[in-house]
Amino acid sequence: MIVVCRDCGRQYKIAGERWDAGSSGGIKCLRCSGKLETQDATMKPEDREKGEQTVQDRYIPEFFEPGTKVALLYCPDPMAAQQVKKGLAELDYKVRPIAGKNDIISRFRYYHYSLVLLYQKSHEPDRTLKEIQEDIDSLDPEMRRNTFVLYVHMGGNQYDSMQAFSMGVDLAISPMELSRLTKILPASLEAKNLLYRRYHECRAKIEEDYR
Repeated sequence: MIVVCRDCGRQYKIAGERWDAGSSGGIKCLRCSGKLETQDATMKPEDREKGEQTVQDRYIPEFFEPGTKVALLYCPDPMAAQQVKKGLAELDYKVRPIAGKNDIISRFRYYHYSLVLLYQKSHEPDRTLKEIQEDIDSLDPEMRRNTFVLYVHMGGNQYDSMQAFSMGVDLAISPMELSRLTKILPASLEAKNLLYRRYHECRAKIEEDYR
């Protein structure tokens, strides 16, 4: 049978005998540790007639109060995800999981997320991570310029700006540096703001002149 994570939308095939009243509550999503539900429970009646749906097809727009800091997170490692969420919470961020391909595009249609954090669990990026990066690269240039992308992988080095540039991200760090996320992130955000400050000032002046 097909079950779906209520938080990130990932789907799993699980033997029916394992999915009974006594055991289903103990089965968690491998990606985000979220609660799993049967596919029927997560789909609208009209969707069941169309067959299996992807999380992108079922995306429900989410809106936030102006000024709310919201980070998008892709992290297939549950322990690392908890560490990241804890650090971001200390920095007053709300966190929303990235489910996979097209989720970035769907979300940015309704809200601008100022921070995207990507976690590479294995030696090479998995297919989902590659697709997410492609979606980030396809964002409108102005939108991308105002979005800070943090990439976590074993070869990451916060002081190697060329590495981050070659990966199409703003900062690359190693998993060991996550313990200092509350110090690294604010400093890096400030550095990017300073880098683009003159650009934003000029753009604001041009827009004002054309009003």
